[in-house]
Amino acid sequence: MLGLDLDEPLTVLDFMGGGGAIPLEGVRHGYKVFANDLNPVASLVLKATLEYPARFGTNLVPNIEAFAKEIDQRVRERLLPFFPIESGPTWWADEQENALAQFRTATIVKREPANRDSTKNCYMWARVVPCSKCNLNIPISTNFHLVTKKGKPEASIAAFPEVPSREEGNDCSFRIVKHAEWSACRWPRPDFTHWHPRETPTFKDGKAICPRCANVMDGDEVKTTARSYEGGLPAQLYAVCSKVPVKLTYRNGEEKIRYLWRFRAPTAADVAAVTAAEAELARLLPRWQALGLVPDEEIPEGDKTKEPRNMGLTRWRDLFLPRQLLTNGVILEEIRAAQSRVRTALPPEEAEAVIVYLAFILSKVVNYNSVNTFWHYGRKTVAQTFSRHDFAFRPAFCEFEGARETVMWGVSQVVDAYESIAAMIHGGEVHLDGGDDEGGDGDGESNDQESVETEDDEVEENGEGSADGESVHQSLSLRPEIIVPTVTNEDAAALSTPAPGTVHLICVDPPYYNNVQYSELSNFFYVWLKRALVDEPGLFHLFREPLAESNREAVANAARWARESAAEQNAWQQRYDAEFKRLRALKVKVTEAKALATEAAGARPATAKERADRFYEDKMAQVFRRARLLLHPAGRMVVMFNHKETYAWRALGMALIRAGFEIRSSVPIHTEAESSLNIRGLDAARSTVLLMCVPREDREQAAGNWASVQSRVAQLARGAAQRFQGQGLSGTDLYLSALGPAIGEVARNWPVTDFAGREVDLEVALNESYHSVGQWRLEQILDELTGKAEFSEAAAGFAASNADRDSQALWLWLDTFQGETAQSDDVRKLAKSLNVDPDDFKRMGLLHVNKELFILRPPAETDLKLLSRRLAGADLPRGRAAREADVWEERVFPGFHVAAVWNAIALMGGVEDIGARGPEAVRRWLNASGYGAQPEFFGAFAVTLHLLEHIFGTRPSGPWHEAVVQARRAWDLVLKTWQI
Repeated sequence: MLGLDLDEPLTVLDFMGGGGAIPLEGVRHGYKVFANDLNPVASLVLKATLEYPARFGTNLVPNIEAFAKEIDQRVRERLLPFFPIESGPTWWADEQENALAQFRTATIVKREPANRDSTKNCYMWARVVPCSKCNLNIPISTNFHLVTKKGKPEASIAAFPEVPSREEGNDCSFRIVKHAEWSACRWPRPDFTHWHPRETPTFKDGKAICPRCANVMDGDEVKTTARSYEGGLPAQLYAVCSKVPVKLTYRNGEEKIRYLWRFRAPTAADVAAVTAAEAELARLLPRWQALGLVPDEEIPEGDKTKEPRNMGLTRWRDLFLPRQLLTNGVILEEIRAAQSRVRTALPPEEAEAVIVYLAFILSKVVNYNSVNTFWHYGRKTVAQTFSRHDFAFRPAFCEFEGARETVMWGVSQVVDAYESIAAMIHGGEVHLDGGDDEGGDGDGESNDQESVETEDDEVEENGEGSADGESVHQSLSLRPEIIVPTVTNEDAAALSTPAPGTVHLICVDPPYYNNVQYSELSNFFYVWLKRALVDEPGLFHLFREPLAESNREAVANAARWARESAAEQNAWQQRYDAEFKRLRALKVKVTEAKALATEAAGARPATAKERADRFYEDKMAQVFRRARLLLHPAGRMVVMFNHKETYAWRALGMALIRAGFEIRSSVPIHTEAESSLNIRGLDAARSTVLLMCVPREDREQAAGNWASVQSRVAQLARGAAQRFQGQGLSGTDLYLSALGPAIGEVARNWPVTDFAGREVDLEVALNESYHSVGQWRLEQILDELTGKAEFSEAAAGFAASNADRDSQALWLWLDTFQGETAQSDDVRKLAKSLNVDPDDFKRMGLLHVNKELFILRPPAETDLKLLSRRLAGADLPRGRAAREADVWEERVFPGFHVAAVWNAIALMGGVEDIGARGPEAVRRWLNASGYGAQPEFFGAFAVTLHLLEHIFGTRPSGPWHEAVVQARRAWDLVLKTWQI
């Protein structure tokens, strides 16, 4: 079909290559690979991931390590004075007892401090906000935990802020406290009851909470205060952690070294070292700035960059403490100084590659040595800057030990990755160990950090943290069939290579609409890499601009259009106001004046979001048109996409349709780790959908073909959901699995029109797909219910699809989102498929809103009196009249059976002061309200109980656990034996 000779390789293109995972597979299979990315940082990563390993194998490793050791030695000499560490005799007095408990084997005859440095030295910092009421310098943090162990609360360690009285001053000090000591930790604030490192934070929901006077400074006040300081809020060192070396002597004379975690409060020596580092930075800054070594560029306004700007961090250098900036700057300077030695020692192509890998050491260090890191107390490690795809403000963060543990740690990370990739390409042994880039909880607030159990703290001699061990590397022969890939840095809509009609497979994982703002985030690395590689001629084209390319980037970034949209909206409003005022002066009625003024003002300008959506669709259409031109006549294009929002799928689908593609097949694959910070705790998509696309043969379509397309979309959606549920998909992913077939059906029949000849928007087809999957799931839920003997009688003759729409919506919420929390867009999408307004659920008190999240209230937290009266359409009396108006035994919920189920569960638990609770209260209500004679209520209760137990049944505690318990009791003690 492709007409290739037996020895002619396939040509593969990824025009948005990113980190290089897709083209890497092509390279190692011996294909002719073209990899491109518009982003310069990504393009450099592609060279390091694909080109250099394919060309050199692992031959670069000795040179990378040799030059890194030279850099490390010079960095140590310059930075050691600013990072003092404790000697063995100093820390042994504190840790001798811990060493005895940790290393308690009977054959050990002696324990003493080893004659070597501690490792994994890390400094904990907290931002400081002066209290607007009592002037205390509040060290703000959501959590002062240092150590937690799952199931072992007694092993927890925390840093306790010692709060001075007003007479003693305004600066807090810190004390490291074990769990047993927490009850004795006291604050002077008036409402103080007990202290807990997480439950009594000094920073929550953007608000600073004073531990002395209990004053709460709201988020706007904190931000205003932060912006009043150059470079943002000051920071206070509050804890130091390290692994200290313990020498163990055994009966047989054998000696071993193990490491023990040590947590301590900062000393005067620590503070003096910080002060000295600040002075050294001040001395170096004029020269560094003259040489262009300091990232002084302004952080531009954007979707993600607004986060640091709101907190007064306006330059890229502000994302680093002075000592962090000193560390990073010294490493940068020494890397640049080493480059001339590299160029002298190696041929140009090898020199370029080695220089790039040395620069990546700096990238690795800055990623773990910024104010956007945090301490993961479950893993006992520093979590990187980009644990999430944002610049979220960290009230508390970490600093690496800069002198001893940066360069050689960085080179080990770089070389391990490089060797593994080279081994994959050239047939060597590959160890697929998990990396350390996935930190723990991204905001440092969640209890989920406690779910990560760390291993024993013991570390072998020359093991983890030791720089004394020699690296062992495998020697590889270059595979002759490997073709060195072509890496480019171009706009995917205007690729200069490969030649048109020559690509057999395009496989691309494009930007997922607005999920990640690549240029905004990559500038964090760009500003350092361009300084590290400024003298490398072969890479000059990547770093010509002050910041990474953003104008041609294929993402939906509303922030990019905000000013333009605001200006046009303002101009439109002025035209409208002027015309409305003129018409009212002429005594034109208000309603008519509004209509005429709207007409006179002209079409309302598009919002920033609408402009971003249009830009993304237009850009992707341009890119796909170019892809179609490059594709071989028998070639195929595979597009990967992962997004939950209908508008994102609509934009991508319309781009494919406008570019002349149709989708032949669609397959979801599980790609997102459950521990990923970008999905944890949400109804997030865990699957990426692969769309296999071919050029569409345009043919004339009959007007009004939507009716037949709609029917096929519904059929295809149900079929896809059934097929992929059998393969393990559930929840949101099940709905996503049906979107590809829906887009494919529309594309095959494009243009799709109604009987009036109007074009049907792709979003209508996507909503039809969503609705079809929802109806199918309702049928499945009832089938599951019928299969359970205890529910079979209640389910007999009951059709979930015939239940009221509000009940269907709540059942599908539980089934789809698998919990109480959902994104607002997903809720609206689900509700729309049932012609239900989610805002009605808010008005009824069933939901509460937290930013873009909708959260379902459990029965015990729902105002059932309010819900009943609103469903009845009654006025809402207040005070005594409200109490008299509600007779709980007669409470009904017209048109909403699940609301009645909520009421039964609440009565079983006795959450209201009604003088009755438990089975008797439920029986009285069933009789007086009439629900005891309604089979539909019993069917609805059975469906709801089935879903509650499936979703919340494993929760050990909390309101939803209680809801499951009370629902089960109501069924077993009352409903199961009730005679209608």
